[in-house]
Amino acid sequence: MEFSYAQKYRTLYEKHWWWHAREKYILDLISKLQLPPEASILDIGCSDGLFFQALSKFGIPHGIEPDASLLSNNKWRNQIWHAPFDETFQTSQKFDLILMLDVLEHIENDQAALQKASQLLKSHGKIITTVPALKALWTLHDTLNHHLRRYKRSELMALFQSANLTCSFCRYYFIWTAIPKFAIHLKEKISGMPKANIQTTIPIQPINAFLTRLSYIEHRIFQTLPVPFGSSLIAIGSRQ
Repeated sequence: MEFSYAQKYRTLYEKHWWWHAREKYILDLISKLQLPPEASILDIGCSDGLFFQALSKFGIPHGIEPDASLLSNNKWRNQIWHAPFDETFQTSQKFDLILMLDVLEHIENDQAALQKASQLLKSHGKIITTVPALKALWTLHDTLNHHLRRYKRSELMALFQSANLTCSFCRYYFIWTAIPKFAIHLKEKISGMPKANIQTTIPIQPINAFLTRLSYIEHRIFQTLPVPFGSSLIAIGSRQ
């Protein structure tokens, strides 16, 4: 992650319509998983535990964050490992739910990372993963965030299979954003990369609220329909 983007991360998470909508998608999915009481939850790439307050409604959140610049001494700090998520990470703890939210696209060996996560699951545990979708939507935003790839649905499902995970749910979301993202992709391809990343700018409040609402409406309408595109993918997996 670029330092300039890291500095904005908390503000974006707390105020930007995209983050609000993604959080709602994830919480809706978790509420349907029938987790046990006091479920153990691991958020890989958790930043400063920004999602922990919402997750605490479902269980006890823990996290892994490799970037020290994103961590502070807040009330969740003792529940966050400051460590890379690779073969060196070790814990005897097992989890009912593991979240990898827009993480895999940053990792060179995404299969090994997903397989490592599966080893931390309890026998009936679940993994929820989100990733950016479709190479045709690649923009400056991906470059600045050190993304290595964007995924097709079939690729994400194959990745789960290769990591010995059963993928019970996989769909595109942020459907409406695919069209403007593709337009930005074409513009950048023709005119070159812009100097600023407009996707990290928080719109003025009325527009921000409208886009949040639009994303909520999309989620309600399309959450069970097999839509063939979107700017993100979300999947649920479990150990085979």
